[in-house]
Amino acid sequence: MGPDSNPIDLVWLWPLIDYPAQEANKVLLNDEVPRSLAPGGRLDSLLTVGADNVDKVSWVADPQLLQVSQDMARGYQVRNGQSLSVGDLSTQSGQWISRLTEALLASQDFDSVKSGKNDRLPLWVTPYADIDAGAVTAAGMGTNVVRSTTMAAGVASNVLGQAVSGTLYWAPSGRLNKETGDLLASSGVRTVILRANALPPSQPNTISTGLGVLGTTYNGMNAVLVDPGLSATLSLNQSSQSNAILMRQRFLAETALMSQLIREDAPSRIIVAGPRDIRWNPSPEALNALLSATGSVPWLQSASLSDLLIENSTAIARKRGGYGPKSQKAELPSAYLKRVQRASDELAAFTAVLDNPLGITRPYAEAILRAQSSAWRVDPATGEELISSITSSLRDQTDKVYALSQGTITLSGESGLVPVTIANDLDRSVTIGVQLRGDPSARLKSEPLYEITIGPGKKVSVELAATIVGGRALSAGVQLLTPEGQKFGRVAQIDLVSTAYARAAGWVIGAAFVAIVLFVVVGITRRVHKVATNARSDSQKNDPYV
Repeated sequence: MGPDSNPIDLVWLWPLIDYPAQEANKVLLNDEVPRSLAPGGRLDSLLTVGADNVDKVSWVADPQLLQVSQDMARGYQVRNGQSLSVGDLSTQSGQWISRLTEALLASQDFDSVKSGKNDRLPLWVTPYADIDAGAVTAAGMGTNVVRSTTMAAGVASNVLGQAVSGTLYWAPSGRLNKETGDLLASSGVRTVILRANALPPSQPNTISTGLGVLGTTYNGMNAVLVDPGLSATLSLNQSSQSNAILMRQRFLAETALMSQLIREDAPSRIIVAGPRDIRWNPSPEALNALLSATGSVPWLQSASLSDLLIENSTAIARKRGGYGPKSQKAELPSAYLKRVQRASDELAAFTAVLDNPLGITRPYAEAILRAQSSAWRVDPATGEELISSITSSLRDQTDKVYALSQGTITLSGESGLVPVTIANDLDRSVTIGVQLRGDPSARLKSEPLYEITIGPGKKVSVELAATIVGGRALSAGVQLLTPEGQKFGRVAQIDLVSTAYARAAGWVIGAAFVAIVLFVVVGITRRVHKVATNARSDSQKNDPYV
């Protein structure tokens, strides 16, 4: 059988994904994305090559990239240390989005001719900011994975003005553990992209073609299986013309061999090519030449991801590959994700006290998702900078609701009322609680007070009943609370003193003083009496007439 007797189908996955280094206030931490979108940049080149080959490529994008591109088109700022500079590539960012939309419409027209009318753009999106689902799930923050997957398609559609094909998950290490797969399936993800060796055929000497089923507790997910050999070929050096030719020849040779090894009556004859790194940076000239070559050789014909997904994914029996220490080690570090968790907890508390969180908490929620991107696996310094910026900015907001109380407060007895003043410097009202916490806690008895509503820019004074145990001054913290009783904001420090114990101490001291005076008087009286007695005795001894 010759390589041209029955061509195999080739699906080209074309990811457009970058590093989501954007703060909650939309300021960029660096100019990586603007430069990448500008003419000659990495994403500009990928879009150009893809647009020239709409009949061959299947588009995959991070919706956050589309969102930030639209943001930059309206003007943007870049952080330079402690200062900000105005970006000068807004026009180019807007042009990139327009060109992408045109390319997607062209791909849609091509697919309509091939498969019939489809109202959705032929674009598949990753979860928002390409979240590191495995690491985040292991850290116990599964709700963030669900949020990033469920919002992804909506974000992309809002930018592009038309619905997209759907949401898929591209596993960073090419593999998924069962816990992560279950969570993705429960959040509505129906397609994952894995390396072919993550679901190898059960039968030996079977070519692993492009679609399988990844079993989960909820349902089976379509597993798009990227050929690792083709991915390795795409990663070869392309810096010179000779290297580019070598890469192209190797790719064509591998596909020619596969076309001969896959039987003509095989249940599937579709293979998948895609980069090993979804933030790939190939030579546009080498890639364009390769795509042109794959369209001209007789053993290959183009297929789309949609074509692949309608195949019978259970036709080839497969076994699940492991998710070993190497894959786990590549995940975002647990220490880093603990910082992300703390920021999430602070945001949850902030949201809970706001009577109207609209417009203020969502930017932080999205920024925290950006901090969980798989991009920070290879660029941890920028990830750390991002979460530090988010945390600092969020605390600036939460610190605008605070207790003004300070100094020493004296109670008229062992029990009394402690006045507390709370200020709200936000532009919206809040509803909070407040509680006194003694140090040590055993010396103070006080119940929290809830349902305190404070208008924007206002202050409210309340009184808390408190009982002090013991006579010494007591250090106490004024702790604000969410309506659910969770700690919120910074603690104000006061000192509590009870006059009841002061009066008791005064009586004790007075009684002691009287006792001492009486003791002294008695003592003096005794000494005077003794002296007088001794004097009379001596007088009698010396009187000759006695």
